[in-house]
Amino acid sequence: MNGEPTNASAGDEPDESGAASGSSQQPADDWPPEATTADRSARPGRARGDRTPPPRPPEEVTARVTEQGASNRGSAAETKAKPDKGDVVVGTVAAEDTDGVAGVITEGDPQVGVDLLPDHSFALCLTHDVDRPYRIAQAVFYAFRDRDPGQLRALLPGHHPNWTFDRMLAIEADLGVRSAFYFLDEQRLLRDRPWHDLLDPDAWRLYADRYAVDDPPIVELIHRLDDGGWEVGLHGSYESYDDRERLRREKRRLEAVLGRQVRGGRQHYLNRTLPETWEHHAALGLEYDATLGSSSEVGFQYGDTVARPFEDSFVTFPLTMMDVAVPDPGADPDAARAVCDRVLREAADRGAVVTVLWHPRTFNGDDWPGHADIYRHLIERAQELGAWVGSPGALYDRLDHPD
Repeated sequence: MNGEPTNASAGDEPDESGAASGSSQQPADDWPPEATTADRSARPGRARGDRTPPPRPPEEVTARVTEQGASNRGSAAETKAKPDKGDVVVGTVAAEDTDGVAGVITEGDPQVGVDLLPDHSFALCLTHDVDRPYRIAQAVFYAFRDRDPGQLRALLPGHHPNWTFDRMLAIEADLGVRSAFYFLDEQRLLRDRPWHDLLDPDAWRLYADRYAVDDPPIVELIHRLDDGGWEVGLHGSYESYDDRERLRREKRRLEAVLGRQVRGGRQHYLNRTLPETWEHHAALGLEYDATLGSSSEVGFQYGDTVARPFEDSFVTFPLTMMDVAVPDPGADPDAARAVCDRVLREAADRGAVVTVLWHPRTFNGDDWPGHADIYRHLIERAQELGAWVGSPGALYDRLDHPD
């Protein structure tokens, strides 16, 4: 595929999960002390009636130039005292302030340059969550809500501002690297949700303009990525983090398009309950997860290497940096580069595993000026510092796994 899709339809195939009743979400960093690893393959997922009443989802940042200040669904430790954008958290949060898994991740094994990738100073894993490559209903919604008529440009024929994959792949191919693209099989507002969701702004943010993984342009994109050596992974839907059967259906639909098993991915909005979410992933045959992290903090507060929460072959990659947590490169590119450079230098000193998330929409230079340039800078600077750069799946293959 060398251009944008000719049809921005979100697809009409029925969702075998059916319509769900209301938006539900568990607090992000719940770590029940009674949880064990022995039953992870047998636990089917908690009953819907047992779920904790959900918090409201965060505001979605649709453009850096009109950013309203998106809120973060982080852990209790994050909400107590969030650093300003540009602060780099190089340590770890106190044990009493975080979920139990952080202590596992920060044990520091393996270390790049010592017992992993001996010819490199650190590892940089590149990931992209494919959330909303089309923007139609949301263009109208945000134009009225934010009083921003520029959002309506997305309605012009043949104009798909979030379809930035050509630019993304060109940057990575030029630098000789590959990344992971995580595809979302989300419910859709007009087809899968109850009618009263039409009056709920949260539902519009979560479910409007979603795509189906079997939409022809998405199918073509998935095969283009796979044929070119990029990793195709699963971006678990908003409600799938504690619903194993929903996640199973999403995984199967993506694998039917891809033609083989997916290896890992990340939950939408970083939703998680731990260890249950990871138990579901492992039971469904996923090899890794890259959910644990923050959308507002940059650094190593969730660890500087991979972890094995069940002491087996299932691995977790802590998220080090997300695009929206970096200072706005459109307003202050020097500050954005400085933050990236500080993280990379710290990673080289630690022999760390760094995972970054850059959403496809941020490669739209009209709405997100400077973000594509910072992404290129991040990779180039990592290569200058002697880093291994690739996808989490490719790094997974370099690890020594238990028998």
